Amino acid sequence: MEPRSNESKSSMADWSNLPQDLVVCISQRMDSMQDFITFGAVCKTWSSAAAKDNFTRGFTHQVPLLMMPDTEDNNSPFPGQCYNLIKGKVSRLNIPKTITQRRLMPWCRSSLGWFITASSRFLTCDSRHIYLLHPFKHEEIELPTFQFEFRFIKKFVLSSSPSLTSDYIVMVSTSSDREFAFWRPKDNGWTKISSELNNWESDRRSYDIAYYKGQFYIVEWDGRVLVCDIDDPKKAAAKLVVSEMPNNLVSDDSVQQLYLVESGGALLLVFRLKYTSRNGFRVFEVPLSTGNWLDAKEVENLGNRALFLSLNNSSFSIEVSDYSGCKANCIYFARHLVSECTPTCTDLGIFDMKDGEVEPFTPKSCRVQEPYVWTQWTF
Repeated sequence: MEPRSNESKSSMADWSNLPQDLVVCISQRMDSMQDFITFGAVCKTWSSAAAKDNFTRGFTHQVPLLMMPDTEDNNSPFPGQCYNLIKGKVSRLNIPKTITQRRLMPWCRSSLGWFITASSRFLTCDSRHIYLLHPFKHEEIELPTFQFEFRFIKKFVLSSSPSLTSDYIVMVSTSSDREFAFWRPKDNGWTKISSELNNWESDRRSYDIAYYKGQFYIVEWDGRVLVCDIDDPKKAAAKLVVSEMPNNLVSDDSVQQLYLVESGGALLLVFRLKYTSRNGFRVFEVPLSTGNWLDAKEVENLGNRALFLSLNNSSFSIEVSDYSGCKANCIYFARHLVSECTPTCTDLGIFDMKDGEVEPFTPKSCRVQEPYVWTQWTF
């Protein structure tokens, strides 16, 4: 093919000169936040139109990305890799190496589109200098020095996105001493949370944390649910609100992992089962009103919603739409276990609540690299 002449190049349209009201109108008609953010990256004029106030479709339908380690190609301007459920392929994005470096990513945690990670000045999992990091804007929020090394942070949950408000809370737990702590922008340091339980330590399937209707909830491996009372930092405590789940409801020996997740206005407890011929899940609505699991409702149909479960990151749900690219009434799981140095177990797929079958959500031609992290879109 003949190269373009200088005349043909000069006759190309200058998209930055489109009328501003037309550009804003186009941005307001976009359904996908990924397209919206890409639209804003075209030029400065379009960037001003791609302000969060112009994204009118909301967050409930936005399909997350499965973020993977970088390509280790120092010459690539976009070393970060993400599996895109809508497009069914791996895309490259300009994501900070503090997230995508293979030696750091097993310990990176994600919540509401933000990551908690080591400072870019101390690229090591042994660092106590930690930040909140926006993966697409590269925006950093410095957190107080942590009492443990970065690699000991097991769970990370945000009350709300720092992109949308300055009134948010960061909740973390550690894998070493099973301590829970929180921080707010007005605080000078981390505040530990005490518990009224005698056996606070978890010895098996671990636990999970979720933010639901203005409060943080913790679930223990035996089904006990606690609410974190943190209004007064000097008296911060986790109080029991739901008792232990009886074995005749879900046998303790059959539980491989549990997850706490909000979906459609309800707080759900999801059990990943073992000793089954297939990867089984059972879902219950947490009985916060009575505190007794015998009153709990087992959820057999998620309706038009899909759950996205993660071992160390915030689990979440989305409302499935015609253009979302994912399936309703299904559970998407992406789980990897981490040793001191490398991931030791990988496990991902889609569980259909209707027929109980599991299928991969990536085509055979697509290689998803471990470790991987679900991340939600945010401004």
